[in-house]
Amino acid sequence: MIANERDDLDRALSRFRSEVLRWNASFNMISRIDTESRLEALIDESLASFGVLSGEVLGGSNPVLQDSPRRIQYVDLGSGAGFPGMLWHLLWGLSGIPDTDHAGSLLVEPRDKRAWFLEYAASLLELEGLRVGMDQWGRRVGLRSDDDSGQITGLVTLKALHLTDEAILAGWRRYRGAAKDALVICRFHPPATPLDDALREKYNLPEAGSDKRASGDSYSSIIPFRVNSKPYAFLLSVYPRI
Repeated sequence: MIANERDDLDRALSRFRSEVLRWNASFNMISRIDTESRLEALIDESLASFGVLSGEVLGGSNPVLQDSPRRIQYVDLGSGAGFPGMLWHLLWGLSGIPDTDHAGSLLVEPRDKRAWFLEYAASLLELEGLRVGMDQWGRRVGLRSDDDSGQITGLVTLKALHLTDEAILAGWRRYRGAAKDALVICRFHPPATPLDDALREKYNLPEAGSDKRASGDSYSSIIPFRVNSKPYAFLLSVYPRI
């Protein structure tokens, strides 16, 4: 990130911190115990994980997407106070991700006060290309994509929700209509939990193994990373065709 982008990010984060702390007392968006430390941890996690997203997941020399469209629409489910969705959108706008075209972001939050806060914060930070949807994701979601440019790749993140892949895919098909997109589901995952048959059954995951990239098959894998020496991980489900 170049110097002026870093300055823009620091200003945006300073304003965002103030608003989260201001409204958290009313909306209980993050912990009311040791709130400032928890907020800083969430910001650090969002910033570090975006680096993993732009490197090992969507960019870099060996991304999870091989022949899938590089036009990417981002959906964050259960956004709460905007972690990671709002910060990832902010970073995407400032520094971008190599060889991708960001088609916009949707933050999905079913609770009305939190959805209001997301809209308020997005307006305050002047974030273009970001929408907030107050809805439940799944087969009955009423949200619709604004992008009608043909096949795209969807990126869906979940931090606190425990939806199965089947429910996420059903919501995406309803959101996008008849479009035959690719989809990457990215869960924030406890690093000590292995990708075994029990986990695959719990979330209805495809077969494990990133070696399936070349074949074009769906697969799941775990990508570990660290934030301030603390271990984290992404649990990925990659669907080249849905």
